[in-house]
Amino acid sequence: MGSSLIRAAIVALVLAACAAAPEAAVNLNGTSWREASGGEHAPTIAFADGRASGHAGCNRWFAGVTHGEGVAMTFGDAGLTRMMCEPARMEVERRFMAAIRETQIAVVQDDTLILRDIGGADVARFTRVGSAP
Repeated sequence: MGSSLIRAAIVALVLAACAAAPEAAVNLNGTSWREASGGEHAPTIAFADGRASGHAGCNRWFAGVTHGEGVAMTFGDAGLTRMMCEPARMEVERRFMAAIRETQIAVVQDDTLILRDIGGADVARFTRVGSAP
């Protein structure tokens, strides 16, 4: 009986250590991504030299990017060109820009970039499309 308690304690310690281990820092410099939901006007992100830019659904967008420790990442105030598009594309853009504002965490899993809010909830997912220009 004593050995099962020791084994359970060891397992608990190992699980706690794994849960507490910080995730590796994300280096997105030189990468490009397209929103995983797809579609002809899916938003895109290209990262280069502390900046991000791309297509927001209707307009081009750009913002500074700040990387914190581990997976912490935020976008600065984003700028947009000022074209008007049909309502469906404008809604895609509205949702994308809201996701950019909410982003506090960036995680890369294989060829997927996941942007998350401060609570860890996914706000957007992107698929790698190549290197930034």
